[in-house]
Amino acid sequence: MNPFENLTLVEPPLRISPDALLAEGRKRVRRHRLLILTASPALVIGGAGLVVSLLTGGASPRTDAVIPPAGTPATATGSTSVASLPTDAAPAAVLDTYLRALRSGDCESAHALATSTFTAGNGELCGHLTVKSYTPVRGPATPNDREVVFATNLVTQGGDASMPDGLHTWFYTLDRQADGPWRLVGGGSGP
Repeated sequence: MNPFENLTLVEPPLRISPDALLAEGRKRVRRHRLLILTASPALVIGGAGLVVSLLTGGASPRTDAVIPPAGTPATATGSTSVASLPTDAAPAAVLDTYLRALRSGDCESAHALATSTFTAGNGELCGHLTVKSYTPVRGPATPNDREVVFATNLVTQGGDASMPDGLHTWFYTLDRQADGPWRLVGGGSGP
């Protein structure tokens, strides 16, 4: 006797096309690769620092590039505004300037550092919630020479069910544009 024979489905079964299934699989592979690319440099640098520390008997100096936290005064960090950001600015400088604008609620300046696809909803948070603070996790993953991905911890307020108040790791993707500058093209919670 089958115990499930008298059950009735309330909703029709979900039908997923082979193309949608393949697209989801590709997204998961990209997320997995991003996670590996993001974590690998941190593990290598951390392991090398531990070896140096053990061999020399003390702490080793930091060798990775880290964007200063937003709470640090602008004069002490040398941060730049959107207007004074050179077109050949490094991706870290572009992201730092964007995050400062995001934290201050200056969406006009934030959008000046992003592509139209990003500001149209591909990870843009400015104007949707308040970012109280941010802290870069490590230097970027570089899938290729025209794309970098930064992992950043954001503390948010005024969100909704999709992004409640609190700490979130947010991945920002920047691409080098055809005319030279780095711009934000995507953002999200990642893998």
